[in-house]
Formats: sequence, structure tokens, C-alpha cells
Amino acid sequence: MAHAQSSFTLYGIVDSGLMWQSRTPNGGGSAISALDGGWSPSVWGVTGAEDLGSGYKVHFKLEGGMSTTSGSIGNSNGGLFGRNAYVGMSGPFGQINAGLQFSPFFLSVYSADPRGLPLFADSLIPYLNNFLITGIFDSNALVYTSPTVAGLSGSVEYAFGNVAGSFAAGRHISAALNYNNGPISATASYFEAKDATSGLTTFRGENIGAGYRLGPVTVKLVFTTYRNPSSDAGLANVNVYTAGAQWDVNSVLTLDASVCASRDRNVTANKSMLYGAGAQYLLSKRTALYAQVGVVDNKGAMNTTLAANAAASLSPPQGTTVGVNVGIRHEF
Repeated sequence: MAHAQSSFTLYGIVDSGLMWQSRTPNGGGSAISALDGGWSPSVWGVTGAEDLGSGYKVHFKLEGGMSTTSGSIGNSNGGLFGRNAYVGMSGPFGQINAGLQFSPFFLSVYSADPRGLPLFADSLIPYLNNFLITGIFDSNALVYTSPTVAGLSGSVEYAFGNVAGSFAAGRHISAALNYNNGPISATASYFEAKDATSGLTTFRGENIGAGYRLGPVTVKLVFTTYRNPSSDAGLANVNVYTAGAQWDVNSVLTLDASVCASRDRNVTANKSMLYGAGAQYLLSKRTALYAQVGVVDNKGAMNTTLAANAAASLSPPQGTTVGVNVGIRHEF
């Protein structure tokens, strides 16, 4: 006789620090501020699973975000469990989840980033500048992930728009293929979102990336497009080219660096270069100190920022801006 086994885990991340920036908009000089989540978003959540036997399990995840600078809800789409709120089943067939969750496209961008997608001076910044949080926190979503065979797996998503009288309005769809075998990693993904009112496709993204690990160093190259097919205006069709590396110096110290070049295909004068480098030092298995430096050079109307959680008053102006972030992260 098989007896069901259940598990329940409470977890979280608390990340806080300081940020200095050399220039601010409207001719402002340098500024220093508190920064919530310079490296990782501050989150808390619960997960659980029940073993049904024969390789089948039912699981759930509830995850919310918080701001360490104010104690309010943050790093999410505004809900108590605004990051993840889903239930699902896994087994020999793979895994299927239903509810609020990350899209396969966003997870592809995450896995491809050379720096591990911190919240400062990396490829997350062009994502947020072009897509906001669209595709990060997808409501009403069904996501199926296949088993991994010889390092290859795939995911598909359909997120219902919940608009009366229309199956298309507000709908999100996404798909990704991921490969991870030995020193080689690769990912390719697609995302599309339709406006809930007009029914037009207003967000379309493609991402392709590859990485190679040679000893303690992993090098990655990424190409991402962010497009609003309903518009020919500036910043509605942006390509982002990313390259970088991560070096595990030893068991407690990691160094990384990357460069992201954003180019507006509709208005060639709009472009930016974003350079980022960081270091993490583990004080223990759960606590790390980190330092990051970023440089952004905006041309035309390009609006690339330095930190995902920086105040709007710190949005970099046109020209070259330097930023430095130091902080501490604790996981529980």
C-alpha cells in the first residue's frame, strides 16, 4: 500500500542596500539613496507537495514580494501573493501548473543572462524598460513543462484574457525550449500578449541565448527582441544584444560582468549601451555581501535605466551615467 507523503516549506529572501548615481535627470547632480533589492527581489512564500505514489505529485506555490525600504508590498504585481500563486501536478508526463506564474519567455531571459539576472545593470533592465512586468507575472495561466530528455526540455503557456465575448483579448501565449547538458546551455523562447481592450498584439518578444562553461568560468551570448506590432513609433521595436561571463573564483566569491546594447529598429538615433559588473561574497550559506557597478550611455530617446528598483527620480538622463550599488542579501 502506498502512503501519501506531504511537505510544507516557508522560504524567503531579504535584500537591501545603497545606491550612488553620478547624474540625475533635468541637470541634477549626483545622488545617493536606499535601494530595495539591489541583487535579488525581497520575497517570501510557501510551497508544498503531496506524494500520490507511482511518481505523481500535487504541488502548490504562493509567493509575494515586499519592499525593504518601506515594508509595503513590492517586487510583484501588487497582490499579497503577486509573484506566484498556482497549483499543479507532476509525474512521468512532465509538469502542469495553473494560476499566476512566470512565463516561459521570462524564465528563458532569466536563464540566458550572463550575470544571473540581478536587479542592477543587466538584461533585466531592457526587459522592464520595454515590457514593464508583462510576461513576468502572468495571471490566469496554464503552463506545461515537458520531462527533460538528454538535457532538452520545453514549456508552453496559455494565459486566459478573461474578457467576455473574446478568446483573444488580453490573452498571453509563450513557449520555450531549453538545453542544458555538460558545459553547454541554450535557450530559445517566444512571447505574445494581446491588449484586453483593442484585442491587438501589443507585446511580442523573442529570446535566444547560448552558454559555455569552461572550468569556473561561464560565458553567455544572448539576442532578444521587444516589439509592439501595433505601433511604428520609436521604442516600439527594440533589439538587445547581450554578452558576458561569470567566474566562480572559489566557494565564497563570484565575479561577473556583462554588456547590453539596445537598438531601436524604428528610430536609429535611439540606442544605449549598458555595462555591469558585480561581486558576491558569501558570509554563510544563506547570507551574502555584494557590490555592483553600472555604466549606461543613452542616445536619442532611449530610456535605459541602471537599477530595477531605483526611484523614478534617479532615472538616468541622456548621456553617460555611472552607478554603484552595495548591499546584503539573506535567504531563509
